[in-house]
This record gives sequence, structure tokens and C-alpha cells, in this order.
Amino acid sequence: PTTSPEPTDDPGELNFPHHVCTAFPGGVIEDFNSNPNYYDLSCTHILAADLMPAGSFYNPWFIYGTFDQLIDGATSLMSMTFYQGSNVFEVQRGWAVITADGSKAQLEEGKPLQLGSSGCSVTYKELHLHVDCAEFSAYYDGLMSGHIVLKQESGPQELVKEVSNVGLCFDNQFGWRPNWQVSSHHNQDQCALDVDKQPCLDHNSDCGAYVRSEQVQGHSWTTCGSGTEASCAELNCGDKVATPTQQCVLEQANSVNCDLKMGGEVVGSSDSCPEDKCEWQNLVASNGCPQKQLPFDCS
Repeated sequence: PTTSPEPTDDPGELNFPHHVCTAFPGGVIEDFNSNPNYYDLSCTHILAADLMPAGSFYNPWFIYGTFDQLIDGATSLMSMTFYQGSNVFEVQRGWAVITADGSKAQLEEGKPLQLGSSGCSVTYKELHLHVDCAEFSAYYDGLMSGHIVLKQESGPQELVKEVSNVGLCFDNQFGWRPNWQVSSHHNQDQCALDVDKQPCLDHNSDCGAYVRSEQVQGHSWTTCGSGTEASCAELNCGDKVATPTQQCVLEQANSVNCDLKMGGEVVGSSDSCPEDKCEWQNLVASNGCPQKQLPFDCS
């Protein structure tokens, strides 16, 4: 496992810690309070939403996640769709960005691109698409995993869900939406869910080594590695062994999750990923439908 930052008792060193939700490979969602949750995920689910930001219906936001099993057979995040007020855009596998008019954005590495009148921007940097909006930011690795960061200042207590908050990043109180799935009348068989599906308890790896105690003293939700541990168990369940691609994604997601909680910068690499950055970039691009001129130079 990759190392995490050393714990501190001074949140001022970090600006302030943030509540982060991460979709890990294998069907694991680590919620905004660092609790790992295993779900049967199929097709599209609501990850997080606020129907009344700052108590107003004027500019609600929603983040949907669409999942498949195309990367070495593990449940994986293939896209994140953002609804910001009346604006919509999507980030997809292969680091593609689809704008409101259905066209594919042309990104340049490190240069933010404004997304219409949404007030949001997207940047390709550190092997991630970084979406930055007023109330939240999000990161997508282009392949299997994504992160959502709430920008509100966070105290030592756990995040308390408001009546306007919905989605798996808060909890699974879904009402009539199993696992907060967005209904699909056209693909009912393909999108069928087992809401009682249980996580793997028989795994062949030392997944507990990823867990780190709270990174800011007195902030219990700044624990790192709980979602990584659960994801590791799914990828190494029974006779299965995580593939090199899955292991790279897992450790990269673990590092990014903890860095974001601590208010740090994302570093898109891990010890289990290829030494040659271009090898990983080309692999991610080949698994999606990227923009015509790739946002990196690996010629």
C-alpha cells in the first residue's frame, strides 16, 4: 500500500479538512464520513445532490455515476454526469468531456476549460479530470474511480445530511430508488439490482494494511483507507487476485482520497502504476472514446 500523510492536530496546516466521497472499484462507495459501503451497482446511480444549496431552490446540483464491469470484470465507474442548475455535462472513460450540446470538449493539459454558463470548469491534470464548481469539486481517473469533495468548511463532527441532500455519498435512504439507482425502463434486465447483495468476507490479501487512523486529531471522519480496504477485499475475493490495472487504480484512489481529505493537491500516481506515465495514459485512452487530440503528449 502507498503511504498516507502523517496525522496532525492542527487543521490550520491544511486550510481545513474536507468531506470526500469516493467510488472505488468493486462496488464500494466511501461516503462523506469515511464509512465504506458495498452496493450492487448497475447502470446509473445518484452519487450526491443538493436540491437547495444555501437554502435556495435556484441552483440545485446533482452528480450521477454510471457503472459497468468492463475493466477486468470489476464494477467500475465509467462516467460522472453533472447537473448544475440548468446546465449538464459529463466526464467519461478515456478522459472525455461531453458538453451540454453533445460535443466533445478539447482539453489541453493543465488548462481549465469553462463549461458554458454552469460556473464550472474542467481541467486535465495529474492523470485526472478535475471538475471545479461553486459548491463542490470532483475528480475522475478516466477509468474506474472518482471522487467528490464538498467545499463547505468542515468541523470535527461528522457531516449531517440535510433534507435537501440525496445520493449514495450521504446514505442509502433511497425511498423508492434501490441503491439510489436512476430508473431505466429500457434496460430493466441489464440494470437489475440485488439490494441484499453482501460484501466479500473471504479475501486473500492483507487489505487492512491500507487503513490509517484519523489524519486530523479529533476529526474521526478524516480516517483514511477504509474504502480502500473494502475495495481491496472485493478485488481479491476468494480465488480472485486484483489485476495490475485494478491495483494501480486502487492505490491511486486511496492516495487521492486521503490527499483531498487533508486539503492537499492530487498526485496521480502510485507505486503499483507503470513507471512510464505514457504507458498508463495510453491504456486509459484506449479503454474509452477520448477527444481526437489527446490532452497529453505521448508521441
